[in-house]
Formats: sequence, C-alpha cells, structure tokens
Amino acid sequence: MISTPLTPVAWLGELESETAAAVLARALETRVILRLRPDEGERQREVPARLVGGNDDTLTVELPPGNLVFAGVPESASIEARFSVDSRYYMFTTRRHELTATPTAGLLLLERPRTLALVERRRSPRRRWRPGAQVTLLAAEGEPRHLDTAEMLNLSLHGLSCRLPGIDAEWATVGQRLRVRFCPGKGGPLLELPVRLCNVTPDMSLTRTLIGVEFVEGAAWEAAQPALTAALAGQP
Repeated sequence: MISTPLTPVAWLGELESETAAAVLARALETRVILRLRPDEGERQREVPARLVGGNDDTLTVELPPGNLVFAGVPESASIEARFSVDSRYYMFTTRRHELTATPTAGLLLLERPRTLALVERRRSPRRRWRPGAQVTLLAAEGEPRHLDTAEMLNLSLHGLSCRLPGIDAEWATVGQRLRVRFCPGKGGPLLELPVRLCNVTPDMSLTRTLIGVEFVEGAAWEAAQPALTAALAGQP
C-alpha cells in the first residue's frame, strides 16, 4: 500500500507487482538518484541518494558525504521515495532497515517496495532557463524580508525551480508560503508572485540547494499569465 505523498503530485495509477519489479530492475541498472523524505520531524527535507544495490527484500542507497538526516530516523518511520526512469516519475513508501556510516558516505538499507505509483510531478511542462537569470526569494506578503537570491533553472506557467549556493537555507520549509521576484524574459516586466515551496533538495555534492515553488493561483498569477506565456514562447 502506498501512503498519501508528502510531495504534491498528480496520481496516474499504481503499478502491479511484476511491472513494479521491472521498473525497479531498470532503476538498479541505471543507478538512479532517489529523492528520499523521512516522515519525521519538523523539516521535511528531501535527501538525494544513489541506488547502488538490491535484492528481493531490500534496496541499498548511497547517501551524500556527511549526511546525517537518517541517523535519527527510527526503523518504524515511513520514508517517501521518488525517482525517474526513462522520463517517467515513480513514487513508493518504504522503511529504513540499517544505516552504515563510512568516512566518505553512508549506505542506507531500505525495505524493497512491492508496488510503485506512477506520478506526474508538474501541472505544466517546464523549460530550462537562460544562464545567469536570477530569482529573488522574499518572505510572504506582509513580511517585507529578503530571504535569498537564487539562479533560475526552469520556468512554467505554474511554477519555477532555482538553485541556491550552499545547503544552509534554514528558512526553507516544504509547504511554506513566500514570494518570488523575477523577470520572465529579456525586456519583460518584473514579476512578483506568491508561491508555495514544494521542494527543498541538497544536490549530491552538498554544495548547493535546489528549490522548487508552485505559483499560488490568484489575481497576481492571472495578471502574469501573458508575460509568462510570451517569455516561454520566446525562450530558446
């Protein structure tokens, strides 16, 4: 049984055991990156982990160097895992079996799922953005506070993703409401839109943090649609 996901997704269906086993075999073959999120504690941060092995009962993943998120997660706690294989997105719920720390990395042993959910993470396609474009991250309306400045990675009509230097974005919590300020195209208007933070993920090098936000639908979002549409149509 797959639990209600912590990450906003569109549910496309649950795979039968034989199909799920074939997808996991492909994931093991290509050593995919799993995005893990323990259902524990106040800060539901995703952790990237490479799938490096498995058998009939368990999966083995390699955590980034020095990552201690799972050290305090009990074996009974649920862990949400997401990954992509051949341009399709999948999700499953698992539990921790064992954590082995090494000087360079940690190996985490997870319960192997019998089923997978096929999901679609985004409501509309996103396009990679031009290098050097920046996004200003601001506190929610009524809190005039600058939080950070990030490099925009991609954009859609419903959201964007960006990259912060370092992994110490202590202000960032999944589900948090904030605002983003950015220019959607060369010579275009400066937009400021309310958003909901839906993804906070350190990269495998533990030197940068990936942030994903979804625009909150309302008057500001509706007014920005022409500028967003024009920018997406003109972006090479």
